[in-house]
Amino acid sequence: MTRALVLFCILGALVFAVLLNMLMLPPGSAAQEPEPRPSPTPQPWIQLTPDQAVAGQDLRVLVTGICWPSPGSVRLSWERLDGPPLLSGPAQVGPDGGFTADILIPAAWATPGSHFVFAAHSAGQVVAANLSFAAPTPTDTPSPTDTPLPTDTSVPQPTATPSRTPSLTPTASPTLTPTPSRTMRPVTPDVTSTPRPAATPRPATALPGALAPTSTEAPTTTPTASATASATPRFLAMVSATAADTDTPTATATPTATATPSRTPEVTSTYPPVPRETRDPGQQLAQVVATPRPAAQVEASLVEAGLPQSGSRWESGFVLGFVAAVILLALLIILVLLVLVTLLVSWRIMQMRRTGRAA
Repeated sequence: MTRALVLFCILGALVFAVLLNMLMLPPGSAAQEPEPRPSPTPQPWIQLTPDQAVAGQDLRVLVTGICWPSPGSVRLSWERLDGPPLLSGPAQVGPDGGFTADILIPAAWATPGSHFVFAAHSAGQVVAANLSFAAPTPTDTPSPTDTPLPTDTSVPQPTATPSRTPSLTPTASPTLTPTPSRTMRPVTPDVTSTPRPAATPRPATALPGALAPTSTEAPTTTPTASATASATPRFLAMVSATAADTDTPTATATPTATATPSRTPEVTSTYPPVPRETRDPGQQLAQVVATPRPAAQVEASLVEAGLPQSGSRWESGFVLGFVAAVILLALLIILVLLVLVTLLVSWRIMQMRRTGRAA
């Protein structure tokens, strides 16, 4: 009974190992190799120093080659692959894949425009570099001119300067002012003098200095008292006239300020109103919201952190391992239950045998 139990446990362990191997390692996965990634292959090239010059002159150019196959040799030609050679012999490529050569471009070849220098390797690679020539700038050469001979120049004689004639300055003459004079006026009886009321001048209105009106003087005349005679209808009296000395005032010019009103200028601002800044809450919210990262950046961050990518083999293996662990746990539980059942049956059989022997 004990041997059968041990064999049963060994058989269960083998079955469990086979199932685990099938779940964790799919068929053909052990022999699968990683896919090779293409790596950029450096291409040979040449560099010309200088690559620009003035046409019509001899030019020395330094040719530098990089990333050429070594060992090997490089041949340089002008304008075409089968054009005239620029070196007496091919240049040898060094162990680092580079070479240098000093070439001479004659003035006959240095015409305005773009030209090419071809480099052909002994293994078959061909590379061309551009060399540009600019037309020379014409310079103006001054031609010799005849120097004029000195000539006799007559000195002008000084001329007489006319003197200023004094002019007569007008002198203001005094103005005569009229004075009151004595006049003889006859006096008659029953004479009443009714003087006219004097004209009252309008007061001048004071205005600012810049807007003050120009005062205009207008003479006003003071009226003279006029005599009014009244006749007596019933009696006729002979009245002798006597002369009396009276002072008759002369009209005096009184200036009167006439104010001319003017419109008060209004101050108008020439500056436009400043608009108040308005902000849209939706725009502020759009500025605060962060832009989501693309899926490629998320995948790259997962790879850097060591986490599984979506759809990768590592993720599928992880899922298969989890499923295998669950199945293994279930098999282990079943195996333990089988062992317990076997032990219980064996114990029961032994008890029955002991009871039979005792009977």
